[in-house]
Amino acid sequence: MIEHEKGSEEEQGSNYDILTTAHYQEVISDRQGVGPTETIERGDDEGMRAQYIERTERLIDKIRHGFDGPADVVFYLDKSARPVEWFVDAMWDVFEEEDGSIPDKPERKFINIHAQESAGGARPDTQEITEAVRRGDYDQLVGQMKEVYPDMTDKKIMVVDEVSVSGATENFAYELFRRAFPDSEVRSAAWMQAGKKFDKQGNSFPVEIPVWYSKVNESGRGIKPLDPERSAASNNSTQAKGPHILSSGLDGEQDLDALRLRREFKQLAKDVKSGAQGIIPAKDIDSSRYDNLAFRQVKK
Repeated sequence: MIEHEKGSEEEQGSNYDILTTAHYQEVISDRQGVGPTETIERGDDEGMRAQYIERTERLIDKIRHGFDGPADVVFYLDKSARPVEWFVDAMWDVFEEEDGSIPDKPERKFINIHAQESAGGARPDTQEITEAVRRGDYDQLVGQMKEVYPDMTDKKIMVVDEVSVSGATENFAYELFRRAFPDSEVRSAAWMQAGKKFDKQGNSFPVEIPVWYSKVNESGRGIKPLDPERSAASNNSTQAKGPHILSSGLDGEQDLDALRLRREFKQLAKDVKSGAQGIIPAKDIDSSRYDNLAFRQVKK
């Protein structure tokens, strides 16, 4: 274990534009109205990134050990969880197992299914969604899942969402996968378990969201939203089979925000390995996993 104190970006030799508290304040708090945590409010960039790394380590461990063994395939829920896949991919080799090994990455796929919010942005009722899926209200989606992913029988499937507030989307996806692939073992997980706040009607809203998340800007995820008409007419047979579950592509356009975020995730992994970025251990601090990594204590 290396004890590590907070240093400046100049000292670390790393530059971040998105993974910063200033970006959160501007894009998340000022434009989207989601207040900052104490760590973000005091401008603790390294502390915020350490918290993000801890969440990613926990998710990696769920993927590796969430079943009786590792997941066979991980489905990330587009569009929001696509950056989470980039984060997991960048940090995968950072966290070794107790025996020093690094397991192979499971197969990964993307699917665009989300519990619909109300017009005011509130999360839907989890029980209502569960009942709707079970009585067949969403069997159009289930049918397309079977068409697009015909080889899921007897698989251990992990379904990953970016943020869980009410649990509605996570549960919606879980129920859809259980209905589509009844012979498979399905588990679900969220990268961030966000706290809740409530409006006067009792609807729940997140206290925190990831620094890269934006409802006002479509860029930053490397894909476009669902476009059933365009997908159904696609020359790509897989895309044409799943017009209501597969995000549409960029058609040769560049998503500079997505490219920048992926670079910053890779840089963050390098900084963790070098000791320039401290971590908050998700496991016992005496684990051999952390022998060459720096620790960082962060006030909540």
